[in-house]
Amino acid sequence: MISCDELVSYIKTHCSDFQAYDFQNIPLALFWCGKEAEAEKELENAKKIISQWDDSVWVIRHLGVEGWEQQVRQLMNMDILKANVERQLQKYKLESFSDFQLIR
Repeated sequence: MISCDELVSYIKTHCSDFQAYDFQNIPLALFWCGKEAEAEKELENAKKIISQWDDSVWVIRHLGVEGWEQQVRQLMNMDILKANVERQLQKYKLESFSDFQLIR
């Protein structure tokens, strides 16, 4: 089992091209772990970076920075996030995703 901080560190170091999806995963992982202030900080950091992308990038062309932020903020709702996790468990035929809250 890895900690939330280790997961975020892994995303930051192994996703070197940092697509919009990676920038979404970081605040969502922090939010899942109850680190709302850190999630907000990472969301603001991601917005600064994404706002520098040009119009050829899909997320900018179709959503814009504000649309992307709104999409991530909608997911930063524990009921919605848990429902998404449950859908993924069913989709990939996994038994469970246990959060024992042993490491934070």
